[in-house]
Amino acid sequence: MSLRHIPIPSTPWAHPPVCPTYNLATRIQTKLQEDLLSWKAAGGTSSSAPPPRPALMTFTPAPTFTLGRRQPPPTSAERAEMSKRLICETYRPASRADFSFLKPAIVQTPRGGLTTYHGPGQVLFWPIIDLKSPLHNHFTVRSYVSLLEKTTLETLRKAYNISGFTDPKNPGVWARKSRIVMGPDGDDIEVEGQEEKVAALGVHLRRNVTGLGIAINFRMPLSSNPKENPFVRISPCGMESDAVTSVAKLSGRTLPLEDAVDTLIPMWADEFARQLGVANAANRDAGPLVEADTWINWAIDMGIVKRKNSGFEIARKRKH
Repeated sequence: MSLRHIPIPSTPWAHPPVCPTYNLATRIQTKLQEDLLSWKAAGGTSSSAPPPRPALMTFTPAPTFTLGRRQPPPTSAERAEMSKRLICETYRPASRADFSFLKPAIVQTPRGGLTTYHGPGQVLFWPIIDLKSPLHNHFTVRSYVSLLEKTTLETLRKAYNISGFTDPKNPGVWARKSRIVMGPDGDDIEVEGQEEKVAALGVHLRRNVTGLGIAINFRMPLSSNPKENPFVRISPCGMESDAVTSVAKLSGRTLPLEDAVDTLIPMWADEFARQLGVANAANRDAGPLVEADTWINWAIDMGIVKRKNSGFEIARKRKH
C-alpha cells in the first residue's frame, strides 16, 4: 500500500497560466475527509470495506490571505489593503506572460493562529489521513505536527542542503542564513542571521482525520514593496514580515519555479510516506512509496471540465 498523491496543477487550461483557488483545494480535501469519516462511521476496523488510503494533496494556490480562528475580523481598511493586486510570477510561466497582476482572495479557515498568505512561489502540502488508521503508524496531534516538520526538515536538507530547525512555541520550520563580515583585524567572520520562517504550519482535525498541512516558501518576493511582497501587508502569523524567508534565498541558488514540481514535491511526498510508515516503506519490492492520481479525473469530478464526445471542455457556469 502506497501514499495516494493528488497534485493539483497550476496551469491546466489557461494562458497566461493560473493557479487553483484555495476553495477548490478545500473542496477536494473535504471529499477525501468525508471518505475517511464515512468509513469510520461504518465501523472502522470492523467494517467489511477496506479503509481509504492515506492521501496527500500538493498545489500552489492563487494569491490568498487566510484567516485563523484567533484572528479578529479585518477592518474594511485592512481588507482593502490585502485585496490590492499583486505582481505575481506565475508557477509555470507561459511564454507570453511571466508576470500577472492578481487580486488576492481573503478566506476564513478552521485552523488556529492568525492571518497568513499563500500564493505563487509557494507549495502547499495537505495530507488527508486518519491518525489511527490501520494502514500506517499511529499519531497523536503533537506527533503528527512533528511529522510534518520532520518531513520538511529532511526534504530541505537532502534537496537543497538547508539546515532548518523547529521552535516548540512557534510551529513550522525555521532557518538562519549566515553571512560573512569583516572582523576588527580585517579577517572574515561568519555571522548567523536572524531566525526566519521558511515553512508555515496549520492543521485542523475532525475525529482524528487531518486537514490543511504545511506551506513551504519556495521562491517568493521578499522585498519591502507591498506590490510584490504580500507579507508586507500583514503580520504573518503575528510575526514581522522580514522574518519570512524562502528556499531560494537560503540555498543561495537561482531556482526555477519548475524545480518545486520536479524536486521539492516528489522528495517531500516520498519522505512523508516513509515517515508515515505506509506498507511499501517496509517492503520496497511491493511498489512505489507514492502513487499519483490522474488530475483529469478530479477535474471532471469537481466540475472543472466535462466530457464532450471523445475530448474535454472547460465547464461553464450556467446562468439561472
